[in-house]
Amino acid sequence: MNAVVTKSALALALATALAGIAVPAHADRIEGVTVSSAPTMRVSYAELDINKPRGLEVLYGRIQHAAKIVCDFNFSPKELARSRQAKACYNDAIDDAVRQINRPTLTAFHRAKTRATLG
Repeated sequence: MNAVVTKSALALALATALAGIAVPAHADRIEGVTVSSAPTMRVSYAELDINKPRGLEVLYGRIQHAAKIVCDFNFSPKELARSRQAKACYNDAIDDAVRQINRPTLTAFHRAKTRATLG
């Protein structure tokens, strides 16, 4: 099983106007890195049991890692517009990957993480 973490069309449009899962080294593949298409990274989770908490944590970490790479988001201070754009891309990429996988356990885990981050 794989999910594709992709840079959202909105983030890509913003990037154009202003200028779609931890991925272990053995499982990452970058596809479609061209100007005309958004970058993607395939996240493998076939070996994980995402019905168990540890499997969910590992998959979510892979999704987050892939989103950081695809969106060039590294949590370091950057110019304000770029930082906001990268964070929006990162959040959208995670949302898209969770939606693609479409598993209630992962969706609930993501919602819990998102609520914890928001306060």
